[in-house]
Amino acid sequence: MSSRGLEYHEPVECRTRLLTRDMPVVKVDFDGRTCLLVLPRRSSSGAWAWDELRVVPSPLAGLGLACRSTRALDWGKLPYPVLLPYVGRTTVVEHEQEATVLSSVLRGCFRTLPFRRLLRQGGGRWVKRRFFLEQEDEDESDDVESDDDTLPLSSRCRSPHDDALPAEDAAVLQVPLGDGDDGDVDVGERGVVYVVASEVREALHLPPHALALLGAHCKHHHVDRHFDTHVMAYAVGGGRHVLVNSHPVFADAAHIVGTVNESPPDAAPTLESRVGTVVLAAGADAPTRAAWAAWSAAHLAVGGRACFFATTRKAYADGAELTASYGAGYQRHYDAYAGPALRWAARIPPDRVAPGDAARLRWPERLGWWHPDAQPLGRPCFRRDAASGEVRLLRDRRTLVLARRLLAGGKRRGVRDDGVFLDEPPRPQKRPRPEMVDEWENEA
Repeated sequence: MSSRGLEYHEPVECRTRLLTRDMPVVKVDFDGRTCLLVLPRRSSSGAWAWDELRVVPSPLAGLGLACRSTRALDWGKLPYPVLLPYVGRTTVVEHEQEATVLSSVLRGCFRTLPFRRLLRQGGGRWVKRRFFLEQEDEDESDDVESDDDTLPLSSRCRSPHDDALPAEDAAVLQVPLGDGDDGDVDVGERGVVYVVASEVREALHLPPHALALLGAHCKHHHVDRHFDTHVMAYAVGGGRHVLVNSHPVFADAAHIVGTVNESPPDAAPTLESRVGTVVLAAGADAPTRAAWAAWSAAHLAVGGRACFFATTRKAYADGAELTASYGAGYQRHYDAYAGPALRWAARIPPDRVAPGDAARLRWPERLGWWHPDAQPLGRPCFRRDAASGEVRLLRDRRTLVLARRLLAGGKRRGVRDDGVFLDEPPRPQKRPRPEMVDEWENEA
């Protein structure tokens, strides 16, 4: 996946030095079907390297993923379907609603408030379960409240059997359960949940400045920038769900499959996303077993299930860019095979980057608003303090913030336009969509 609307092609090392022996391509059983699993190897520097894949400048947007034939795999003549593992920062939750809440946090659909705001609203005592804060009904609460006003509020609302509650001044996120809500509702209202900000940030592996940007959405700053664009979510059994995030903010070469672009409206995808259980096929040699053991220990720890992009064709031209479809529900800002773009009601200028940054960075580092040291010109969102090294959030463009406020309140009449508003969202052109064919579909 890639950030759309950038007016440049990011530089990238397109050639990876192959070792004397390529990394084995592992034959696996994928839910009853024989497949080949492409795995990375450790380079001499200790970083992950992919011999059968490479990141290239893409005519679709920014960077893309291309195939490359090696001694281990000839893309021009595939004997079995090929699986590309979708690897990223992984978060495991206990049920689907928790996954929905965390996805809302990654999109910036929440409001930040101190924990004391919850304590002062009255009602039953607050309890903490993992990073969730819940208020029990008064008839379910133990009578542990004290009339001693000198005690902290949290001390008057806790039971000795609870998980430790956060400090009164700790940041708490109020997250709506409904779609499309930004979390701006009164404390104590139904339809919202509360989570401890620091613990959720840690669970989602986000740097501190990332959560600061997401928290600014409720004030209409940088609302088009979030960290849910590269997330795969799926169930793993027992009610548990997994979120795998390969966003470029992590700058990890292991996340190479996250650079796959969506196919344009007039071209069918060449890969298909699938979730399933993989096991090593019988008869593997020692290097293959070692490679499998290392990869499965890191990425198959949850019920043996994982997410992959699977090939749909039996032959690919060497160096061809691989494309996929993220589904009709994906909030894209470009027209694609799976559906039209999400239309913004305000004009958002495309990001531009400094030529020096474009020449300096190499993948897996990627230019973009998420990189605190390579910010877009004209509309930056972060700045690193030269003395302390701290990354600080910057305000968004005033005209964009004002436009979003007016649109959120349903008021626009008599307001100066300044070229910010769209009078009518442009409609995507209707084109014949080619049929997506899986050439492996009828083969055992």
